[in-house]
This record gives sequence, C-alpha cells and structure tokens, in this order.
Amino acid sequence: MRFGLSTGTYAAALAKAGTLALVKKIFVPKVWILLPEGMWVQIPVKTSKIGKGVLVSTVKDAGDDPDITHGLELQCRLELRKDSKIRFNKGKGLGIITKPGLALPIGEVAINPVPRNMIKKAIRQVFLGGVNLTFIIPKGEEIAAKTFNPRLGIKGGISILGTSGRVRPFSLKAIQETIRLHLNSLLQQEIKTIVLVPGRIGEKAAQKLGFNNIVEVSNEWQTAFDYLQKKDLKQIIIVGHPGKLLKFLQNDFDTHSKRSKSAVPILEKYLFELFELKVKLNTVEQGFKILNNSQKRKCATFLANLLKIKIKTTFCLQSEVCVYLIDYKSNVLNF
Repeated sequence: MRFGLSTGTYAAALAKAGTLALVKKIFVPKVWILLPEGMWVQIPVKTSKIGKGVLVSTVKDAGDDPDITHGLELQCRLELRKDSKIRFNKGKGLGIITKPGLALPIGEVAINPVPRNMIKKAIRQVFLGGVNLTFIIPKGEEIAAKTFNPRLGIKGGISILGTSGRVRPFSLKAIQETIRLHLNSLLQQEIKTIVLVPGRIGEKAAQKLGFNNIVEVSNEWQTAFDYLQKKDLKQIIIVGHPGKLLKFLQNDFDTHSKRSKSAVPILEKYLFELFELKVKLNTVEQGFKILNNSQKRKCATFLANLLKIKIKTTFCLQSEVCVYLIDYKSNVLNF
C-alpha cells in the first residue's frame, strides 16, 4: 500500500514555497518538508506573483487511502507583515470553528495544531519575519459537505489536518479520532442525550424519530462506548440495523465484516426460542421479513432489550441506554 501525505504537509509546502518567492524572489517547482516523524518529503508546487504577494498551489496525493481530499487543489496567498508574526486567515473553502470541544477556539480557521506547527517551522527555515497566510481550497465547501465537519461545528470548508504528516492507507485511527472529536464536541456543549448510528440508514431513521446530536460511528462501537464511560449523560440512544447491532451479543463491538462474525446465527437462535421457527437464513434482514408485524415487534423488542443490557454491563455505562432496531428502509422494528 502506498502512503500519501496529509493536507497539513501540503499546506506547509505552500507556505515554504510562498515565503521563498515572497522574500528571496526564488520560485521553485518543488520544496522539501520535514514531517513530524523526522522524514523529509518533496512536494511539487506552482507559484505566481499577485499584487504585493504571491499565490502558491499544489494538488494533494493521499496515496492509497480512500481520502475524499485526494486530488484536491490547495492554494495559499502570502503577504509580508510589518511585525514578526505568522497569521492564519480564512480563504474560500477553509473551515471555521463554530463549536467548543475541538482542538482550536471558536472563530479560528480549521488548521489543526500539528499542521500549524509544521507551517510555522517551514516558514522559519527561510524567514524570521511576519507573514499573512490565506489558505484557499477551491472545492473545499463542496468536499466538506461530505465529511464530519458540519456535525463537528466546522463551517464553510474543510479542515487542514495531520498528526504524522503522512496518510496511512485505510487508517482506522483517523475514523476513531473523528468519533472522539464529535463526542467531545457534544459533551463540551453539555448535551445530555447522544445518538449513535452506524451510518446513513441509521441517521435517516434517527432523524425521522426526531433525534438530534447524532454521531456516526461506522463500525467503531468500541471506540464510542469506551469514550462515553463515566461521562455525565442522561441517555445514549443507539439506532441501527440488527445485522450490525446483534454482533454486540457475541462481543463484536467492531462490526466490520472482516473483523467480526455474522449476526445471522444469533437471530436464528432467537427465532427458534421465541416462535419455534427453525430456519436457515442468508441475512438478518431476511429473518425479519419472514415474520408478521406482531412477531417483528416482539422479536425486535426482545433483542433490543438484550442489547441494552449487554452494552450497559460491558461498558459500565452510568447513563440510560435505549436501542432502536431498524430495517434497510429506516423503519423502526421494535416500536
């Protein structure tokens, strides 16, 4: 698998190339950037003069990671300051922090601490004076709408992220950190009821039920429940398909199909116990389709109660737990 580079690394490259052009009148096609883990990488850039400043652009390569920002153009406009400060300004397509609980204060542009440090170091390698930086992501608003940013309270565009400077293919750590950030943001707002869903179908059902403060956890339920232990919450609501959630009953709190067992045998077992139905199923959805409405409700209510007990006892959660089981059309089965 091929590693890529983070948006933070590309932002640092833009800053360094722009400073070279602005201060030393050197327009380079590539710049070297030092990653936090000690590796140097070379990044291609294009620099042009605009007014009293310069504009630098590059295109992100995320490697083999399915990153939504792969192939995205990033730009930075730089101008000199009279003092020695490095100032970050908002450009089109770069987000602004609007909620507490994130790594930056409300009102700041969404450039995380590690990238900020990388950018400052890159500038200081060539110049000790002050610079105004305006990062522009032409398609940033469009891309951000497909990310967690709006839910996290980052409005107007994407975030410039990175911890190591590199993008590891299919990184679970990135997903887990996003979940923690979203949960922390809600907790910082003193929200007492949090809704957890695996994905879009669960989110749609939760919205139909009138719920707010919805956190998408994908397959990372262990991450979410671990984080919520001993937190001051009134209620944790879980809305999802039994094909995912029933896996909890066999201690699979990472529900990815490659890392967990099928939930089908669990449903087969309880269909027999509840209705004396001895069936061989291909999917959990199929199992519910063979039941009439009364049986569906009875089965789903029984399983939701088992799940509630399992979640509370496994993670010693102090808050009330409520489980809504849904079908693939986002219809609730147990209410």
